[in-house]
Order: sequence, then C-alpha cells, then structure tokens
Amino acid sequence: MQYVLCMFYACVVYLPPENSTRAVNVHEFLESLMSQMYTIPKGYQFYLCGDFNSRCGDLNYFVEDIDTLPERQVVDYKTNKYGSIFCEFLADINCCMLNGRNNSHNDYTYVSTRGLSVVDYCIVPYEMLKSFDRFDVRRVSALIEDVDIIGIVDPTRCMPDHSLLSWSMHLNFPVDENTEPKANTASFKTKYDFGKIPDDWLNSESFILDIYRI
Repeated sequence: MQYVLCMFYACVVYLPPENSTRAVNVHEFLESLMSQMYTIPKGYQFYLCGDFNSRCGDLNYFVEDIDTLPERQVVDYKTNKYGSIFCEFLADINCCMLNGRNNSHNDYTYVSTRGLSVVDYCIVPYEMLKSFDRFDVRRVSALIEDVDIIGIVDPTRCMPDHSLLSWSMHLNFPVDENTEPKANTASFKTKYDFGKIPDDWLNSESFILDIYRI
C-alpha cells in the first residue's frame, strides 16, 4: 500500500532593522536560521516569508551559467548593508526570491511617509520556483479601497506600512511505499494506593529475610 507524506513547512521570519534598538548580529541571525532550515527533512517542501529588512536592489544571489532562474522584476533598486548579506545567504541555501517572479502584481512591500522599499520576501528553493505563481503585492490603501471601507477607516491614521503578500502553491507530495501510518493505540497506566501500606512494613519478617538473601 502507498502512503502520501503530506508535510509542508511554512517558516516565518523577522529580522530587526540594522540601525534600530532591536538590532541583532545579522550574521549570527542568518546562521541560526540556516541551522533551523537544515532540520527540515530532505525532500520536504518549504518556504520562508517575512520582513527581512534587507534591500537587495538588483543584486544577484546565484551563480550565472550554472543556476538557471527566470529574470526578476525589480521595483526597488536601492540596497542596504543587510541586502548584500541576505543575498549571500540565499546563495548558500540554494533559494531564491519569489518577489518579482511569477507575478500577478509586483510592488513595494513597505510604504510610508518615510519612503518606499522592498524588504518583505517569500523565499523558495530553486527547484520549487515553478510550484509558486500569482505572486501579488497589495498596498493597504488598495485593500481598503477593495473592501470599500474608506468612510469607516481613516487612511491618515493607523495605516499599516507593510503591504500584503500573497501567492498560489501547487505542491506534489512524495509517496512512501514503506512507511505505514501508525494506528492510534490506547495506553493504560497502573495506579497504586500508597495510603494502604502499613507503617511497619520495613520491619516485617518477610522483608528482613528478603534483605538477607541479597
């Protein structure tokens, strides 16, 4: 009998900004993330998503003429310190950005009065890129218009500054012919009533004889 291994890992990541009071050592952070990724069993599918606070511009993070990836549509051409380090991390784990690829709509992922940038990403393994499509970035202002709550929500107040990222997945789970699902089995525990043990049981003749035999 064949059994389908329906296991998928969705990993959510937040890397604090480099110049904030919450800043961390970016190298240690990404090394720790890489170590956690290596705990995912080989052959199991996954993606990383979240706010990496890394502006990568049009930096490459794969070996040209060896790794074949479709061209990425870039909307934010500026880079920061985290951007180059993050791209090196992607090359080390053989993963790529879904942003700018297989798009239905691409846009900035951070929109505020301080400016526009792309710092939020969906990261997938090279070999899984074709399984993800209709990548979409929607600004919060557009979402408010879509649901027609402009008169209810004041766009000038409490407006989230990160866009909504969404995508579609088409996954094929491997079939394992050797692994059989474990049936649920009832478990039983034996309970003892220690309140009924006499206080002088250590002084009994049978107990003393047992001690001598040891």
